[in-house]
Amino acid sequence: MNSSEYKAQKHVKKIIDYKDLFETELGQRVVFDLCKRFHYFQTSYNGNVNDTLFKEGERNVINFILFNMQQDPEKILNSFKDMIKKEMEYEYAIKD
Repeated sequence: MNSSEYKAQKHVKKIIDYKDLFETELGQRVVFDLCKRFHYFQTSYNGNVNDTLFKEGERNVINFILFNMQQDPEKILNSFKDMIKKEMEYEYAIKD
């Protein structure tokens, strides 16, 4: 397994971990609490630029979690495999 394949496997494993954790009943309760606690369901703008930026940073963490929960690990792994194959074909073509 080369470096690119290892990185792809590691990325897919991370997504599977997120899905396994946050799709449980306990995980769903935690995500909902995080959404409420870190301003996901409301605007983060309040007139103070620094405060708004801080709240947006908190919201970004929730976006990251929710995004990873929606990913299809098998589709991502296949996409990585295709990219690795194209990279290798390109490198091989250059060497010839």
